[in-house]
Amino acid sequence: MSTTESRQRSTIDILKKGQQRLRKHLLAGDSLEEILTSLVITAEELSPGLHGAVFLIRPGTNLLFKVVAPNIPDNFFKTMQDGIPVSGDAAPKGIEKFFKDKVLNPDIVNDPFYSLVNDNIRENNFHSCWTHPIHSSGNAIGTFTVYHTEARNPTIEELDLMEIITGLAGMAIEMKESEESLKINIAEQKNREEMLYFLNKASEQLATTLDYSVAYEEISHLIVPRLADWFTVEVVSESGTLDLLIAAHKDPERLNYGLELRKKYPPDLHAETGTARVLRTGKSELYPRVTEEMLRASARDDQYFDLVSRAGFYSVMIVP
Repeated sequence: MSTTESRQRSTIDILKKGQQRLRKHLLAGDSLEEILTSLVITAEELSPGLHGAVFLIRPGTNLLFKVVAPNIPDNFFKTMQDGIPVSGDAAPKGIEKFFKDKVLNPDIVNDPFYSLVNDNIRENNFHSCWTHPIHSSGNAIGTFTVYHTEARNPTIEELDLMEIITGLAGMAIEMKESEESLKINIAEQKNREEMLYFLNKASEQLATTLDYSVAYEEISHLIVPRLADWFTVEVVSESGTLDLLIAAHKDPERLNYGLELRKKYPPDLHAETGTARVLRTGKSELYPRVTEEMLRASARDDQYFDLVSRAGFYSVMIVP
């Protein structure tokens, strides 16, 4: 067998093993970081002295971030922790070449391009750096970057290895993106089905009785816990007070805390936010995330804060 034939067979074997490993990770539902880490470790095992890292452009930005580097100390990347601009005035001169083709640098210790990490290079005894772009859906989205302890160019076998690793990395990224997109679509479809079910059932309940207290009691069973943890209906009485018609929660203990809160601290219809403002303006209000700071700001005293915290309000929607 000739040297060329031996190299081709070796490359095919590595590719097959890499594809099998990638398939195993995907079937196991492993994260993208776990998959990329596995690919980097594969390259390191096949080429002693090689230390690999994967950098990816963060979606919605022009910044390149280190994603995985299993055997390179974190302090090596401390000057890159805020991301590396890949375009614009702040981008390092010449960085665009890393996304067009492989870049092989046999002597990074004396290369001005690596001046920002020069101390880190010396600390880790790295002498050469080889970079290969990673493509996904035809676009360059990152790099597989290799740091080596020897000052040299890669061998033909190492170039083949980098080609394989970046190809597998691109495949993994595309597959995980498709998987996430599918999950989102399934979740959206499920939400639509849940909402249609709720609307149909709620309409049925409202149509079967003129007693709204009975209707809302039935509706509360549809909402909790299918759509929400908490559900309350309040009405303004003839005397101008805000009366509680229905209160429901999936956890009886939290329900009791909420009822105790309302009993000890009746709603203030002159408040600037919340139910009072919804009643004045006729406009809904949404608080997608209720933080501890928000609860403290609204608390009338320590006991109020304790009760409202125990009641468990994490997001709130108020509808007139």
